[in-house]
Amino acid sequence: METSESWRMLFENWPDSIPRKGLLVTTFQETIPFVDFMISGGIVLFDRDKPDAIGGRKVMMSYDAICAVKITDVIDLPRFQPSTLKKGNPAFRPGNFPAGSAA
Repeated sequence: METSESWRMLFENWPDSIPRKGLLVTTFQETIPFVDFMISGGIVLFDRDKPDAIGGRKVMMSYDAICAVKITDVIDLPRFQPSTLKKGNPAFRPGNFPAGSAA
């Protein structure tokens, strides 16, 4: 699965129990605080509560420009369970790599 598809799935399945705010880290090395978001096909619209240096309050970003999302609230890990996030990473279990791969 492509990284952009993983981000799309995360935002589409964002748990209701998790506030829709945090810090977006982009592949452009920017950190963008957001207080809400809306999703569409290949982009996410992030809402800021304070304008950036040039007055921008909304940021439209393609999923492939997202590097990380930082959650600023204190949240227990089980609250993420309704999303696509699961404990552990089955992709890294022995035997999940094609024959001859470096893993």
